[in-house]
Amino acid sequence: MKRILLLFIALAAVWGAAAKIRLPEIIGNDMVLQQNAEVRLWGWAEPYAAVKVETSWGAGAAVKSDAEGRWVVSVRTPAGSYEPQRITFASGDRVTFDRVLIGEVWFAGGQSNMEMPLGGFWQCPVTDANEIIARAGAKSGKLHYVKIPHAAAYMPQDRTAGSWTPCMTATAAKFTAAGYFFAEMLNDVLGVPVGIIDCSWGGSRVESWMSREVLSGYSDIDLTEEGISRVAQHLRPMVMYNAMLRPVAGYTVRGFLWYQGESNVGRYMDYAARLSDMVSLWRGLWGRDDLPFYYVEIAPFEYGNGKSLYLREAQIGLRS
Repeated sequence: MKRILLLFIALAAVWGAAAKIRLPEIIGNDMVLQQNAEVRLWGWAEPYAAVKVETSWGAGAAVKSDAEGRWVVSVRTPAGSYEPQRITFASGDRVTFDRVLIGEVWFAGGQSNMEMPLGGFWQCPVTDANEIIARAGAKSGKLHYVKIPHAAAYMPQDRTAGSWTPCMTATAAKFTAAGYFFAEMLNDVLGVPVGIIDCSWGGSRVESWMSREVLSGYSDIDLTEEGISRVAQHLRPMVMYNAMLRPVAGYTVRGFLWYQGESNVGRYMDYAARLSDMVSLWRGLWGRDDLPFYYVEIAPFEYGNGKSLYLREAQIGLRS
């Protein structure tokens, strides 16, 4: 019995040590860090614990966690290259990632236009997809992506699933098609790794990607839990922001890509102002009011109510 008790104590000590430092899923092996930047890294440790970050390129940082164990540091990155780098997080125990690339990072959001993968949707293929996926093998080690899985929450969340995946022939079919073509072009021009964070949900509205604080200024939106539950899940305001976007907000990026609008055709008159509000919100979350925001005008498809033209006009009129 005494031996069993000692064994449990030893295991508890090991488990306790292993839990001393935690990182969000987006920080890990195969991630791409923005080049020539002060990149933001964060996680959790014991309350008021010392946290140290070391890198293979010589930069580092040290900080103490707050009363809830949260900590944030900034680490300077060099120019991008294809050489894998190493980064270690230490606070009692040590967590090391040795497959880290430095290059260009872009955040891609929107509805099905952005979410559609190279492999296509059911009965909705991507033109020349097989050839594109086959040639993705030549981009192995050059393009990486992380797909934030669908999630919805009434209250803001700190964590979400989704980890980095290198793009190659075996994985390219799940890469956002719009994001892939952008990343491929950028890699061809700049010659550095490119990472795409795909945070999208087919059918979502612009209001789905905005915070309660911003949405509370819109008189037509019921933000009570009961009111939100009456709306189809893919159209609900705020819930995707809470569960998918907010947990990764602040991961250092070069800019934003946005392909959305069809689900807002019915309220085209509000779209320009609300998209502008969303852009301001996102830039504030990332702490940079000058981050580029590139968006795609919706296609001239027949949406059934003849109002898509007005939505495209609203997109053209956006000033951010």
